Amino acid sequence: MKNLNRILIAISFLTLVNCKSTWVKTTENTVEKINDRSVLIDRIEKIKRKDHFMKSEFYKYGKSKILKSEFFSDTLMRTNSETYLKDSLIIKEVYFGIEALSPPTDKNEPYARVFKEVYYFNSSKNGILKKKEIEIKNFGEYEKAKSKLIEMKFKTTEINHIDYLKIKENYEQIIELFKNTNHNNGYN
Repeated sequence: MKNLNRILIAISFLTLVNCKSTWVKTTENTVEKINDRSVLIDRIEKIKRKDHFMKSEFYKYGKSKILKSEFFSDTLMRTNSETYLKDSLIIKEVYFGIEALSPPTDKNEPYARVFKEVYYFNSSKNGILKKKEIEIKNFGEYEKAKSKLIEMKFKTTEINHIDYLKIKENYEQIIELFKNTNHNNGYN
């Protein structure tokens, strides 16, 4: 009986993994189609200082949208994100770069992370996160960590509506910047 339960659990797990794999592949195909067919609608640059800026581009194809953003600050933040929506649902976000961690209390603690996170959503309530990161102790390690990160495998975890809402809030804040620059190019 125990063996039968283990077999049923294993089959259920494999079925679940296969279902998630299928919708991730479907999402990737959709994203590829959106990338191929989308048209640049608007672009903004917010430059506070020469060493602190944000650039964003908004693309559209039918009911699909892409928001690409780059943030840079000399205080150790260089990140990029690409957010994909289909029928007003965020289906994928890629977020990568380098960002500061909490200030280290001693010199042996890392002060930044080099990372790549890929979020997939099949609804606003659930999805998966593929993530990889390397913590570094000084900026001189950045290029080496960036190269090493490419070779690393992703760790995959399930995510929920809280993660979706966080990404949606970030998306909406950037869209507000577009609207506040007197652009009205169909962001909704």
